Amino acid sequence: MALRFTLSLPVTAAVSPSHQEFLWWMCDIVEKQGTEISKEELKILEEKAKTVVPVFPLDHS
Repeated sequence: MALRFTLSLPVTAAVSPSHQEFLWWMCDIVEKQGTEISKEELKILEEKAKTVVPVFPLDHS
């Protein structure tokens, strides 16, 4: 869902996984499922995003 969310936006590129097998897995997802995302999936992603801890949090100091 996260990949399809990213590709549903007007982006020029998305960061691909570093491992070769994951890259092919990512390409298969796009080929089979496309880049559109439903409103239900957006709600799921919004809920998941509330609990994610950023790898590189913004420093507001």
